[in-house]
Amino acid sequence: MTKLAAFQQIFRLPDALLPYVDLVATAQEIDLVVALGERALSVGQVAEALGLGGAAAERLLLDATLRAVVERVVEDSAICYRACNAYRRVTYLSMQDYDGWLRVPEDVRATLIEWHLDENIRHHDLARRLDLLRQDPDSLEIHNRDILLLEEALEIVAAAELHVVVPCDCRTTVAACAHERWNTCFRLDDRGRWTLEMGEGQIVTKEECIQILLNADRAGLIHTGQRAEKGRKATVNGNCCACCSYPIRAGMALGMAQQWPRRHYLAHRDEARCVGCGVCVERCPFGALFCREAEDGCMEIVFDADACFGCGLCANTCPEGAMTMRPLSV
Repeated sequence: MTKLAAFQQIFRLPDALLPYVDLVATAQEIDLVVALGERALSVGQVAEALGLGGAAAERLLLDATLRAVVERVVEDSAICYRACNAYRRVTYLSMQDYDGWLRVPEDVRATLIEWHLDENIRHHDLARRLDLLRQDPDSLEIHNRDILLLEEALEIVAAAELHVVVPCDCRTTVAACAHERWNTCFRLDDRGRWTLEMGEGQIVTKEECIQILLNADRAGLIHTGQRAEKGRKATVNGNCCACCSYPIRAGMALGMAQQWPRRHYLAHRDEARCVGCGVCVERCPFGALFCREAEDGCMEIVFDADACFGCGLCANTCPEGAMTMRPLSV
């Protein structure tokens, strides 16, 4: 077996990505992954396997960890390193070398994005976990659990002490829209501290974080996180778009649309106040509001409650106050 074939097998690299392996790993990182195989090795063992000095091995492992080529683990109270996989690496690749990722032909990227979503579902064990969530919505913890209204998200951000922003890995990977992708997602308090320890993220002030949130809302992004229910701590994770968001896309793929992330509100249109300007139609990312020709030949705005995710984007910008959000009973 050639070194490249061994790397592909260990790293679970899909065939479609093989011609672009230089984007995935450097030649030295490929040597590192092949040397690790399925094992976890210490810095000293890596240095011996690759014929490197201790300092050089440490630098290589640090860089490879930050690039998600390897991951640090603890075995028998000792820090060791083991190979990551192509799923993790692609997530980081699109954030660390976005221009390089876009150089992959669009049809190849489309194939890889579908593979990446499938791997995301497998990696997070979503098929099983969402089945549990379907049976009992309060049965387990899950990231991006809830869709949050702007006022809910603002309150959570204001209550946090540490505010860390990170790129949106969904939009850097899928790249299906022109929404801002750099430093738009949040890691608050404990999660922020963990993010910084991993060498990621950027600390911002509370005021800066609030402004990022307001800008995201104006741009038409959906706020996801976790409400303070059933003993869970409230947090804001992402400012998501319907076209790129992995939680939204995975929820739809697994028949859990509006259940993960979970909607808690339903839009309501006051027809008496509506002047038919169409702002709500432009704002709705799910097609719950649309225009059609009425019997008299005029255009009318129609609301499809089944398609509504309860994000509140329509209500935030209706100039006549005709759109409001009403809490669901469940």
